[in-house]
Amino acid sequence: MPSCGAPLASRQPVIVADNASRTVLMSSPKAGVTQTTMLMLSMLNLTREALSYANVHEYRLRVFDKSSAHRRDQLCDDCGDRGQWTCVRFLRSPLDRIVSSYLTWSLNKAYWPELGLACPGSSENASFAQFVMALSAVVNSSERQTRAFDSHVMPQTPLRACGGELSRLLEVPLEAMPHALRELEQLRKLHDAGAVVWPSLHYKLPKVSLQAAAADVSSWPWPPVKAAMFSERLPAYDNFLTSEICRKLSCLFASDFSAYTRMCAQPEI
Repeated sequence: MPSCGAPLASRQPVIVADNASRTVLMSSPKAGVTQTTMLMLSMLNLTREALSYANVHEYRLRVFDKSSAHRRDQLCDDCGDRGQWTCVRFLRSPLDRIVSSYLTWSLNKAYWPELGLACPGSSENASFAQFVMALSAVVNSSERQTRAFDSHVMPQTPLRACGGELSRLLEVPLEAMPHALRELEQLRKLHDAGAVVWPSLHYKLPKVSLQAAAADVSSWPWPPVKAAMFSERLPAYDNFLTSEICRKLSCLFASDFSAYTRMCAQPEI
């Protein structure tokens, strides 16, 4: 592990819970929150109702989360030593997630002052390398305010309020889905109840030429990256990740790297 300064501050995960089935699912934006939400909704046969809204997250925020049947106020007990709940935390590969976050951030033309410093005069066309530079600047900004899309780039995290790891919390790499539904005993009740892992555009393998596959995409400004996305010729995420960028990300997202490595080392996975 390289010598690091302060990592990025983490955020609380998005949580969906159901009292009747005693199930809690946790994830983060750009790290399976849509799939996790749809997994819960399909288990409860609420998919059709949710799809009548603009998107599933509008339904989750306006309807699902407000129901007393889906309370989340006793998670520390429910997922602790004496709990009888199925509690699952999903994490996505930290490297893949930050590339995905860059793409979403750029498509939505979000802005941070830190990016203006990393990419003076043309922040809307920032490359991935400049985006990572801006993330590094965020760490050193003591007076920084919360900004749009922060939740898409800040580290994935456990429930800090519970004072440590939860003994009944099953940790699953997002990349292990949907096979984990069938193969992990703790998740079989979701599988048996008809829960479905919905496909997501985020995880489609890009169609690339041999020339594009060998490209270093980290320095491409946003316009050619966007053009490659919309023509389905975006090089694989690995092409965004130079050794220097990986070094910086391993510092900024140290907690995610540690948790993801621990998850993947589980014999069941």
